[in-house]
Amino acid sequence: MGFNDIVSWAMKVQERLDASGYIFGFENKSLSFKDRVLINANVYDALLQEKAYRKAYSKEEANKNNEKRNPQNLIFLSQMT
Repeated sequence: MGFNDIVSWAMKVQERLDASGYIFGFENKSLSFKDRVLINANVYDALLQEKAYRKAYSKEEANKNNEKRNPQNLIFLSQMT
């Protein structure tokens, strides 16, 4: 893994798996497994943090949210938590 990989992942972290995200509007099928894991991990981490407009999700609630987004990655993420 090199600097270019990190830049690539950082640029894709705001993508949504349904292609409605930004910067590039990639679809799930055009994102690598590593990209999808990073995107879901970013969402999962954000859900666990309290925000000014909502309370933090529990791990169970965050898992349910990510399961709706991409069930394949939930298996991987649930093993990490």
